[in-house]
Amino acid sequence: MSIRFAHAALAVLLSAMAVSIQAQSPDPSGFTLHTQARVVLTDVTVTDANGNPVHNLSRSAFHIFDNKKPQEIASFEEHTGAQPAVTPTAAPSAPHTFGNAFLLHPPPVFNVIVLDTVTINIVDQMYLYKQLTDFIDALPPQNSLAIFAHNGEYTLLLQDFTTDHALLHTAIRKAVPVLPLPGAWSYNSLQAMQQIAIYLGQLPGRKNVLWFSAGSNLLLRSDASNIPPSIDYHALRVIYDELEASRIALYPIDARGLTIDPPPVWEHMQMDDEAKATGGRAFYDNNGLAEISSKIIATDADFYSLSYSPRNFQQDNKWHNVKVTIDGGPYTLSYRTGYYGDGANISDPRNSPSDSKTTRTVLTSNGEKIQLPENHSEPIIFYADVRPSSSAAVSGDAPTLPEKKNQTVYTIHYTVPAADFVQQNIPGGQRVEIGAGVFAFNRYGRSISRLGQKFTFSFNGDKLSKTPNASLTFDQQFNLPKGDDYLIVAVWDTATGRLGTIQVPVSVAKRMEPPHNQSAQPKH
Repeated sequence: MSIRFAHAALAVLLSAMAVSIQAQSPDPSGFTLHTQARVVLTDVTVTDANGNPVHNLSRSAFHIFDNKKPQEIASFEEHTGAQPAVTPTAAPSAPHTFGNAFLLHPPPVFNVIVLDTVTINIVDQMYLYKQLTDFIDALPPQNSLAIFAHNGEYTLLLQDFTTDHALLHTAIRKAVPVLPLPGAWSYNSLQAMQQIAIYLGQLPGRKNVLWFSAGSNLLLRSDASNIPPSIDYHALRVIYDELEASRIALYPIDARGLTIDPPPVWEHMQMDDEAKATGGRAFYDNNGLAEISSKIIATDADFYSLSYSPRNFQQDNKWHNVKVTIDGGPYTLSYRTGYYGDGANISDPRNSPSDSKTTRTVLTSNGEKIQLPENHSEPIIFYADVRPSSSAAVSGDAPTLPEKKNQTVYTIHYTVPAADFVQQNIPGGQRVEIGAGVFAFNRYGRSISRLGQKFTFSFNGDKLSKTPNASLTFDQQFNLPKGDDYLIVAVWDTATGRLGTIQVPVSVAKRMEPPHNQSAQPKH
């Protein structure tokens, strides 16, 4: 399933480097797809009358319809069981070192919390904080979470996927309670949802997004065939495409709980519609926010995946309604209720990650044609040591960056696998070209710094080919203002566009100025 890797901040960084990146999300189930066919992949959760997952249903029990027309199920898979452990983003033994190695062994589902404080008043935020604290305390050690905060204009990833409860508690404390920004109500949450969807699109499999708010304004519909003129149709269609490609199910949760003065009925109807549109479930009029979250996490790895290629598919940009039924029951089903026939998610088996023998030809910067395995959809696994330059061991050939007023110079020490980059042949040896960049935000999501560079490594003879497990290291320096900052650190192959990213939270301490008169002695 192809998606655009265009995280709002990272896109600016990469475009500044004149790099065109196209990232693809691998299909973890290894489904066989028809050439240039529109493939619809639907994750279906099935629960009984008590809300418990239903297991061991057969393929023949499922029936799927596209615009009321029965379809042939091309693939079928049941997912069951609890999540395996996920390596924390930052290992406790290396507090300054961050990496994305958890992608080597991803869980069956990824769970995400979004704290949308635009509509939540301070009192309700304080209650939400207590409930989420209890939820994290009771979270099984093998379950990982990522936490986003949305305050209106900006959306921040406060904590990437981790099982570390201390890191999760820290992220919650940074997110709530906070005073809403002036004019926050005027901002639509659709852009935030799109940014989150694009980021999650790097990861394989299903993602469950627990979206806490006090009345959603995502405006998604379970039947998008009749969109009001006041809504930007093209922008909405793109978001539906991203949600489908990233396999995101929304779980809207009303942070107000059960109130004396109930909110307008349409607010909860909207939450129901958003959940139905994406295959999730809405929760409201319930003070047990911790229990709700625990229930979702405990059961979200139990679902069925079905795929089909619509018969006589026409790329007409129109909405297609999808309906799934099951023999027997009574059962409650949750699944994505439709898609746009706009050319998105067109699949080609030649690009399937399941075929390890598939190759493609790449033209390098020196004009050389190289046959490479078709793995550019897989993220580059790397590590970044991030710390103030005063405490970092900077390589001798790294430029020294002057410190700006009220800022601190930081150094990123990269460790990347040489085998993940195209090895170009040059006279007398080989060459590797690596793009690297960092984009920094403050606690309000505003851009405060960015840097993009190309690093070239040359090797004599075939030394690089004979050491396939070799790592390459290099450094970048940049200035950061004091406070809580958030970094997107990225490396990419300039020849193929293959990419890897890491999210890094940084707390920059206030710089202590030395006394004006260093030689002055204390009076006796």
